[in-house]
Amino acid sequence: MTLQFSLDLNIDIAEQEVQAAINAASPGDTISVRPGTYTENLTLSKSVILTAASYTSLDPTRNTTIIDGSRARSKPAILIPPGISPMPTIRGFIIRNGIDNVKVTSEAIIEYNYFIGSTDQLDFGFGGGGVVRRNVFFDSQDDAIDLDNMNRPLLEFGHDARRRLRVGEIGNHVFYR
Repeated sequence: MTLQFSLDLNIDIAEQEVQAAINAASPGDTISVRPGTYTENLTLSKSVILTAASYTSLDPTRNTTIIDGSRARSKPAILIPPGISPMPTIRGFIIRNGIDNVKVTSEAIIEYNYFIGSTDQLDFGFGGGGVVRRNVFFDSQDDAIDLDNMNRPLLEFGHDARRRLRVGEIGNHVFYR
């Protein structure tokens, strides 16, 4: 089942929230979000695929679906709480303006996103891990990827998985692509 919705100026915005679609979904569902700006702080509390309906895997800076966490700047734009299994997926968004753009405390797949303007772009805590691939990180006030107290494996892919090239440090961590 795919839930499709978009910000439609002819419909009450309260009926078109991404969080409402997450709440209505069942584990295993795909929630496809049409282009637009969604000013919400989301809790991805189910094993679902949250995907932008349109995105570019080659250049996430061109994505057109925005999750803006500025509604509550003291919260992450997207929270993945403990105990979610199998791994939920976040794919193809511009994610911006949360205290952390994504706070991860379960394993998750996070791919093809453009992260802008937060303290930590991805904040992996106890229980967090999973797969992070082909994301772009910009304007982090602290770490692009924060791995404090993380106790699960994290597989990170850059733009060329065929070669291991040192791309530098993020916080106190060295990542390869």
